[in-house]
Amino acid sequence: MGNDTITEAEIEARNPATVADVFAGESGVLVGGGASIAQRVFVNGIEESLLSVTIDGARQNKSAFHHAGNVLLDPALLKSVDVSAGLAPAD
Repeated sequence: MGNDTITEAEIEARNPATVADVFAGESGVLVGGGASIAQRVFVNGIEESLLSVTIDGARQNKSAFHHAGNVLLDPALLKSVDVSAGLAPAD
């Protein structure tokens, strides 16, 4: 997976109720966990706390409580999602 963008039209077509629904069909992105508050995003097998996650340019910290996911958001608020590999394959 290199750089990938999920457009507003794709998000609307998927009609996501959860973060997992946003990334449905994206081969390099997996969302795991039970309830929506506990879901975590994995990109190429790397868990979100080890990734650089930003929302509207603001970096998300990794201090969520215990069994909660690190990035809590309502997928209905998303206009687009960008997933980029970074400078090197290990980024």
